[in-house]
Amino acid sequence: MAGSYLRHQQGSNATTIVVAGDTNNANTAARGTNQVVYFRGIYLEADSSDGTVDIQSKNAAGTWTTDSTFKVNSGSSDSFYADAGYKLKRGMRVISNSGITNCVISYTA
Repeated sequence: MAGSYLRHQQGSNATTIVVAGDTNNANTAARGTNQVVYFRGIYLEADSSDGTVDIQSKNAAGTWTTDSTFKVNSGSSDSFYADAGYKLKRGMRVISNSGITNCVISYTA
């Protein structure tokens, strides 16, 4: 969990693998993967339609699944921050819909 905050920014209708997830790590059973990410927060803005951003991580089968969804009303902005962050075990993928004009993700990895 130590280290500086990292940032990822993206616009509308985008899918970005920010930290790759790996379920084929030799240390998975004993020590967990080395792809752990601590999601710290998000700032998001929407245009004339409502916007959503999904934060995803890989499950044990290696499929990206949504851990959290953040929504913002049209023409608004909003933010969410967790000081301790929350743990994503196998990487992080960010998906923004067409209503999002800007989103900034904070995380440590």
